[in-house]
Amino acid sequence: MDALIPALLAVLLSETGGKTQALALGYGLARRVREGVSALFVASLIAYAVAAIGGHFIGQMLPAEARSLIFGVALLAAGIPMVTKPKIAPALPIGGGMFKSIFGFARAQFGDAAQFIIFALAMRSDSPAFGAIGGLAGVMIAGFLPMAMGGDWAAPRTLQFARWACAIILTVVGFWISINALGIVNRS
Repeated sequence: MDALIPALLAVLLSETGGKTQALALGYGLARRVREGVSALFVASLIAYAVAAIGGHFIGQMLPAEARSLIFGVALLAAGIPMVTKPKIAPALPIGGGMFKSIFGFARAQFGDAAQFIIFALAMRSDSPAFGAIGGLAGVMIAGFLPMAMGGDWAAPRTLQFARWACAIILTVVGFWISINALGIVNRS
């Protein structure tokens, strides 16, 4: 249970203004919300299940400090690029039905920072399933907001500010966890 809320928050922050959210906005603007929500759910469920299973098995081979360090690095890997490089929205699939929509979201999700966060949380916690569920909830919230709001979604400057704020939070927390895992901070 200790992975549910951290996964939800970390994935929600890391997906702000990202490829998945931009693709979800495309579904909202095309008035294909039901298809977009379903495709996002299935693609995210698969991506995060793979990450949680992999993280759980690899985590059993590592000491606690290494698992914490990997989690801190995952947060840093999510936060730092949010400031340095803008995300380009993938093209909205035309035709092909649900399978093509799932594949579109899967391309945006597999290898993404959010999947790395779930992988690292599954290594660090005793409940990888809760990490995957929390990540799934976080990405669904991040994806549903632009779908529901459509053209009223945040203005470019507002979204950029939100993205930078999320980047700062992820980077600071990731740096702090990494420093603690390395034992640099005095723990007296």
